[in-house]
Amino acid sequence: MQWDKNISAKIQSSFHCEYYFWSHLSEWGLYLYGLIIIGLLFVVDSASDVFYWVAPVVMASGFALLMQYIVKRHRPPEDKTAYHLMIKTYSFPSAHSASGFAFATALAYAFLNSSLQYAWMFVIAFYLLALYISFSRIVVGVHYFLDVLAGSILGVIIPVTFFILS
Repeated sequence: MQWDKNISAKIQSSFHCEYYFWSHLSEWGLYLYGLIIIGLLFVVDSASDVFYWVAPVVMASGFALLMQYIVKRHRPPEDKTAYHLMIKTYSFPSAHSASGFAFATALAYAFLNSSLQYAWMFVIAFYLLALYISFSRIVVGVHYFLDVLAGSILGVIIPVTFFILS
C-alpha cells in the first residue's frame, strides 16, 4: 500500500521539527489515561464502576495485539526513526491508537452518564488526547497511517459494543 506509506512519510516530514514533543507524547500519553482512571477510583462511589470502564480498554488492546500477530504487517524501517520500541510487535493495527481511543470512549461513557455539568468538555479533551497519541505513532515512525486509523476505529467500536451489550 504505497499511498499509506506516502501519507505516513508526509506526516513524518511535516512534524519532524517537533519530534521530541511527539516522541514524549507517544511514550507517556497512555499513562495520563491511567492517572485519570486512578483518580476516578478516589472520586466514584463504586470501584467496580471504574473496572467496568477499564474492561473494554483491555479488550481493545488485547484484540489489537491479537490482530497484529494475525496480520503480521511489518513496522516502518527502524533506521528512519530515532524512536526505539521497548517491545517489538507488528504494526497493524496500532495498539496505542486502540488503547487511546478505547480509554477516550470509556471515559466519555462514564462522564456523559454522570451529573457533571461540563462533561462534554472532558470528552473533547479525552478524544483530543487519543488523537494526539495516535498521530504521534506516525510522527515518530513506528506506524503507518492505516495502522493508526484501524486502531482508532477498533478503540471506538469495541467499547461502544461492550457498553451496548452490557
